Amino acid sequence: MHRFCLASLVGLFASAGCFSPTVTPCAIRCGTGDVCPDGTSCGVDDDESVCSVLLFDAGPDASIVDADLSDASDVDATVGCGDGVIDPGNGEGCDDFNTSSNDGCSDTCQVEAGFICVADPSECHRAPGAGQLIITEIHKDPTGVQDIFGEWFEIHNPTAETFQLLNTVIADENGMTGEQTTINESLIIGPLESLVLGNNGNSDFNGGVTIDFAYPTLEFSLANNGDEIVLIEPFALVEIDRVDYDDANFPDTPGRSLSLSFNAYSAVSNDIGANWCDGEIPFGDGDLGTPGQMNPICQ
Repeated sequence: MHRFCLASLVGLFASAGCFSPTVTPCAIRCGTGDVCPDGTSCGVDDDESVCSVLLFDAGPDASIVDADLSDASDVDATVGCGDGVIDPGNGEGCDDFNTSSNDGCSDTCQVEAGFICVADPSECHRAPGAGQLIITEIHKDPTGVQDIFGEWFEIHNPTAETFQLLNTVIADENGMTGEQTTINESLIIGPLESLVLGNNGNSDFNGGVTIDFAYPTLEFSLANNGDEIVLIEPFALVEIDRVDYDDANFPDTPGRSLSLSFNAYSAVSNDIGANWCDGEIPFGDGDLGTPGQMNPICQ
């Protein structure tokens, strides 16, 4: 096997179903009798045959693997920024398999302002800003299970953008000084998608609800006689949305969620108790609400 570098490997990577980097890693040139990783036999040793599948070593240096898969001893090229592998030792904060900017990971592999990047290769999305997520349903008083096992609330993304919720703070009226918890794992919410956050991720014991993120009961809870839910973005600590509910102005029926009317889906309209009603559709073990789904219009 021999190796050589190409100015562009878009065609080769596309044919293999791989990413198409804009960097110039080394391609594998094969000779007579060699076998490419996809099982294709090479042609004559005219230094023109190229394996259509390129493999990267899983190690931190992202070395090109010899095409006969026997070893990589004759390969001394590394890729660096744009190879899809974060290299903290080289000052990289992200690597999304390209060297373009304005996509969350810059041309020098730094996380861009307002973005959160996770995984290798990096998947980058903006953190939500004020009003870009709305709280649409609250189940503060379940009857199928005890409150400490079955409280939850729903959030909805009314925009056309996908957001990353890692490090978003969930708090009460006292904000950062009161009861609060933090989303401590990658949590993506897509356009027009709803997610359910609750105090118990086990649907066998939480009333039959599918929870997208489970927070500790001791860090955040929903009082039955009135409370607050405040979502806070992790950079400037700006409020994304909040709902302050009470018994006087909001629905208060045990076993039924507080359901925001579908025609009031906004971060302003959900402040008004008259836009909320009791959940009406049975879910899980028999309580009423629509976790993870669009709410009905309140009558």
